[in-house]
Amino acid sequence: MDNPRIPRIKVPKKGIIPVPAINLAREKYEEAGILILDGILPVSYIDQLREAFLADYERQVRRKEQRFASEVGDKRVMLSVDVEGLFNQQRLFANRYAYPVLCRLLSNEMIINAFNAVTSLPGSRIQHLHANHPELFWDASLDNVMPPFCVTLAVPLVDLNAETGTTRFYPGSQKRTNDTAPKTPCFDPEVPRGSAILFDSRIRHRGLANKSAAPRPVLYLIYARPWFRDYVNYDFDQALRITRKEFDKVRPKYQHLFDWLMVKGRKRKRKPLLP
Repeated sequence: MDNPRIPRIKVPKKGIIPVPAINLAREKYEEAGILILDGILPVSYIDQLREAFLADYERQVRRKEQRFASEVGDKRVMLSVDVEGLFNQQRLFANRYAYPVLCRLLSNEMIINAFNAVTSLPGSRIQHLHANHPELFWDASLDNVMPPFCVTLAVPLVDLNAETGTTRFYPGSQKRTNDTAPKTPCFDPEVPRGSAILFDSRIRHRGLANKSAAPRPVLYLIYARPWFRDYVNYDFDQALRITRKEFDKVRPKYQHLFDWLMVKGRKRKRKPLLP
């Protein structure tokens, strides 16, 4: 069901999101645990990403090669994506619309903790209810008041609708970490190609069935505060994969997103946090 209480921003065709709008988006996100950004990437680029992804990873997805992929539900496979070629572009990992919002949520010292794709194959059933990461403290008095520490930017490579399926979210459930079953209404957002979803690692959600005849790949760029590491989801593969050659192609302004992984002993220049 659609839910008008969920924040959704249609970004301007030119320029950037105004600062007051970014601050409002942050406030709404922190309340709901989810924010939809419409029109942040060209559809033509998304289609190129889909073709490249399916060409490079179809074998791992369909054969579920355990060295590379992990099953995360019925006919639903997660694997890490190499940051290279079309996937090593600033408009994707430092998107001019999503990046300022992420900085407000996580500080401009944030890192990309993981970059993966989840593909739901044709005929996949509804996924189990879950959050992407367990509580940090296992103490509701602490976990329920924690600010965001890990935020996913989900970029669908196909339109998410009633036919292909989408993800069902329970807004506000990131603030009720001790609940085994969400007590908030659910939300099934339809998200066209070129749009994206920001959501909290603690929010309860579940992928819906893929009723179409084609795979449903969704890219997940997972941003985090610099001290956080995901210790539960990547025993099958490295969470973030980038070579030195590809790292050197990243603009220095954004290398901090990857340098925690790439450069041992590198001294990072500290920057003031955004207000």
